[in-house]
Amino acid sequence: MKPGSHTWAVAWFAARAAAGRPLHLNGSRHQVRDFVHIDDTAEGTLRALTEPAAEGRTVNIGTGRPTTLRTVADLVSGHFPGTRVVETPMLPGGVARYVR
Repeated sequence: MKPGSHTWAVAWFAARAAAGRPLHLNGSRHQVRDFVHIDDTAEGTLRALTEPAAEGRTVNIGTGRPTTLRTVADLVSGHFPGTRVVETPMLPGGVARYVR
């Protein structure tokens, strides 16, 4: 896992909670991401590989549904009682919203 990477937010939060460490929400509880299940990503990739119209094009595999990192932190902490969620300042270059 790449520390602080939004692409690993669920795994990062779960690993920290399992280790008894607090979950940090950099910037605010309102940071938003588009989370996609790996099965959906795999299916979308296979469809793009077999679709002639996708050849040479960029394909966005996403749900289009915004989910706050606070929601993810709350879901993870619900499985690890006693986990603290701490709001910290936005990191330099941080992204508040990443949904297409």
